[in-house]
Amino acid sequence: MPAYDSQLADRVRQLLSAETGVEEQDMFGALLFRMRGKMLLAVGGAGMMCRLDADRYREALSQPACRPVVSNGTVYEGYVNVAAAALADETALQHWVGQSLHTAAAEQEADTQTPANDDSGGSQPENGGSQTATAQTDTQENPAAQAESEKTESAQSENPAG
Repeated sequence: MPAYDSQLADRVRQLLSAETGVEEQDMFGALLFRMRGKMLLAVGGAGMMCRLDADRYREALSQPACRPVVSNGTVYEGYVNVAAAALADETALQHWVGQSLHTAAAEQEADTQTPANDDSGGSQPENGGSQTATAQTDTQENPAAQAESEKTESAQSENPAG
């Protein structure tokens, strides 16, 4: 028997059934839903973790059923835990799944508008060459690792010498 709420997972699966590029993966006792290789949301035993853009993230934190994702004392901005009780109503579940889908769609649109070559004279890998292929795979599968990787990349871009 899975550690995650299988009934909630079935409801989420049904809502995502019309979407293309959705994959499921059991991870750390949760069922992770990814879209085009990036985390969309995850169903756990006590609710659902959603990945949200900055505006939706701030708005979500103002709701009593939401709290930020925290691991080892680090708050992972853009990730919220939504309590299971707040997902009992179908309209509420549709709302949260929709919020994550909107974030994924906006991110994909931004990715497709980013030029493949920036004419800087070099052919730097998209990640700045600071990670191995294994690390890239880890961050795609683990939202906490992805958030940590993004923080590291941000810090490196602010201080390229360090």
